[in-house]
Amino acid sequence: EISRSDWSSDVCSSDLFPSHDNNAINFLGRRFERECKKILNHMGFSNIKVTGKTGDQGIDGKAQLVLARSIIINFLFQCKSGKTKVGSPAIREFRGSLGTSSCLGIIFAQNGFTKDAIKESSKKGPQQVFLFDRHNIGSFYKERYLLNKNET
Repeated sequence: EISRSDWSSDVCSSDLFPSHDNNAINFLGRRFERECKKILNHMGFSNIKVTGKTGDQGIDGKAQLVLARSIIINFLFQCKSGKTKVGSPAIREFRGSLGTSSCLGIIFAQNGFTKDAIKESSKKGPQQVFLFDRHNIGSFYKERYLLNKNET
């Protein structure tokens, strides 16, 4: 079995999140959605379901993060496997897809986000959207690994 720290370095250096070179292989569509499901699982999410289908209103899946028995945070996620960075219009559109639900949002992007997209996602409100690409997933695992290492 692969430890989370090993797994994170494999994912972040793999073709799943390429480093903007022309030789990188991008996963497309459903395959990228399945890979994002694996990432959420390794991050501690549960009840992860890929729902991506025609007419899904931009929602590719849903997941839960359980903080305690009575504290469950619901998330909807979207997976962007395009060849360019995701821009702010995609963030606004996804936020609109969240509607009035009590869910938070996550967008995965193989090729990262524009500065405007990052700024857009940081706007506070009921439809909070978190962005994940190779850089912040790697940071997440590094922090989590160090915390777990210090606890043992």
